[in-house]
Amino acid sequence: SISDLLMSAPIMALAVALLCALATGLPARPQGRALVRARGAHAVNCAGVHATPRAARAPRVGARMDGGDGDKRGEEGNEVLRRFLTPRVDDLGLPIADSLVCLSVPVLVATVVLAGGLARPSWLVAAPFVPRVRALPFVLPAVGHGLSLASCWVLGAFAAAAYRKEAYGSTGSTRTVLSYTLRAGAFATGLLIFSTQAQLQLTLGGTAVGAWAEPGFPSTAADMLIVQRTAELALDVGLEAVAMTAWRLYRASLYGRFGD
Repeated sequence: SISDLLMSAPIMALAVALLCALATGLPARPQGRALVRARGAHAVNCAGVHATPRAARAPRVGARMDGGDGDKRGEEGNEVLRRFLTPRVDDLGLPIADSLVCLSVPVLVATVVLAGGLARPSWLVAAPFVPRVRALPFVLPAVGHGLSLASCWVLGAFAAAAYRKEAYGSTGSTRTVLSYTLRAGAFATGLLIFSTQAQLQLTLGGTAVGAWAEPGFPSTAADMLIVQRTAELALDVGLEAVAMTAWRLYRASLYGRFGD
């Protein structure tokens, strides 16, 4: 059934892969190059005299206290953890701006759905304690869902070190901006997959897939619920990807014109 497919081990493996993908930086340079440089430091010069090995450069003070630079593999677990505990944020307003952009997407979706009379997503349920004045009861659910998406993005940006100057335009390279945005989005997508699966497990009683065909919750209903949540997840990821990529590129253009 669809439940067996969507709640199986491959989906969990995909979530783990997305969480880990690119969070520890770009691929390492081939070890062969490092080996050649090491041999070259002690190679014999043309006159037959051994070259003086270059002195080791002293580590820069505080170089790795913010969780590493994200450009090399091999960072230790505590160094990656520092990206979350002591993140480097060169623009203190950027996490807030990112959150507002994330927040605007569910609000836009709610506006289109309510105005067009379309099928409502599961998170768009009228708040019972809000006065029923036009679409006012739907404001809080839309904002709450947007805050959830913003939390995933900010954590992904911390994991990808996307709040450093080089991540939003100081290098002047669009490719660099897109690379950091993709890495942050990959981590955020993994968090969304995990949270969606956890929510489904709670909704379905935490039972095994084979036990879903119990009276009161037939397997067809479980399949439809999973399909609905999967479609909503894909919509959230797609719209947020477009919004955050466009925003980050625009932020990079502002850096080029006005600086930090």
